[in-house]
Amino acid sequence: MLNGTVIECYSKKKLRDLFFLLLLSSAGCAAFLAVRILFTGSYIYLFLIWNLFLAWIPFGISLVILWLYSGEKSSRPTRIITVILSFLWLVFYPNAPYILTDVVHLIRMGMYYRDMNELVTANALIWYDIILNAAFAIMGHLIGLFSLLFVHQVFEKLYGKRAGWIIVLGACILSGFGIYLGRFVRLNSTDIMIYPFISLKEIVGNLFYLKALLFSLSVGFFILITYIGIYAFHRLHEK
Repeated sequence: MLNGTVIECYSKKKLRDLFFLLLLSSAGCAAFLAVRILFTGSYIYLFLIWNLFLAWIPFGISLVILWLYSGEKSSRPTRIITVILSFLWLVFYPNAPYILTDVVHLIRMGMYYRDMNELVTANALIWYDIILNAAFAIMGHLIGLFSLLFVHQVFEKLYGKRAGWIIVLGACILSGFGIYLGRFVRLNSTDIMIYPFISLKEIVGNLFYLKALLFSLSVGFFILITYIGIYAFHRLHEK
């Protein structure tokens, strides 16, 4: 079992296998992009690599939280560190589902597609780009959902089922708001860490904006219903 943890269903081997499988899938996304660059000579979607990397940050933090957790006998300092890391996880978590909104670039650039040659036609390229963006979006969101699952399980063990689901609901809604800030206000996780006061002003300024509220609830609901699918699969494999 994982040393220092009583999340019984997560053995060291299972977590290692999950990590490498997600890493392999992420490499597949990069290969998709490499093929596009090879045939078009364009690096226009290179930002997808960075966005997918950002999705890995909350996953890494969630693994540290899992490793720190030691069940009912957890020391108070460990629990405090767990809560602090969970807050840090929440700051970076919106980066995972945020990749779903990158499809807006495909919509905006669609009108500029042109035939490059007999093989790379405008029609072929737009379909390839749909698949490319979908691959990155699904992988980023999936990596984020696994991190949410780990944090959910730790808080459920520490504070009970109700607290665990409160964390999930809160994370979904706040992530929706975080994605709104990133897409429309252009505020990202690193800004919050580097410019906390300026970021706080932007956050408070949009907190009660109706458009921000509706967007946050819509995206939050999407994250929740997709998480329930992951959670159901997790329950199926519980001991």
